Amino acid sequence: MVKGALVLVLTMVGAALVAAPAVAGGRGPGFDHGSRATIKFALSPLVVKAARALDDNKPLVAVRLAEQVLDTELLYVERVIVRNTLCVARTLLHRYRQAIAACNRLIRLAPADWRFYNNRANAWLQGGSISREIRDYRKALRLAGRAPARQQKPAGGEKTSRIRDILGKNLALAKKRQALKLEGIPVGGTLRVASRQ
Repeated sequence: MVKGALVLVLTMVGAALVAAPAVAGGRGPGFDHGSRATIKFALSPLVVKAARALDDNKPLVAVRLAEQVLDTELLYVERVIVRNTLCVARTLLHRYRQAIAACNRLIRLAPADWRFYNNRANAWLQGGSISREIRDYRKALRLAGRAPARQQKPAGGEKTSRIRDILGKNLALAKKRQALKLEGIPVGGTLRVASRQ
């Protein structure tokens, strides 16, 4: 296997299947170290390229690649990666309506993942809907406390307590922006954290 290649790891846990991307030859987030059986599938090269383009701060390339692969047959985890790539990349490109639509589809695929509510809240923040931003940061904060281990360490390696602190600060800032807006004071947003995983 090629060093650094992304691989889909399906881990059998009782009767349930848990899926998570992992780096070949290593143990990635969501890898159940105590499992009895592991099945590996290579992720679609286009899915990998789209995600890497986003990581390389090339959101336009990421959107083009993600849209190209979206019409193909994808595994569940690949579909989640592609939708998240579209959500985050379109937010970075200031295409907020498209970003929110992608985030909505993503949340329908994985409604229990705090990262995707955080990403949609960031799109609402940049797009100017403070009440929806607040709702999503609250949901992300609630879910982050109950997140499985694979969701508790995003790309930056932050721990759950740090993640909850950042989400709490984002929520507090959103509430302050809402109060200022109600007083007729123009407000802007500051993006503190964007979860790309």
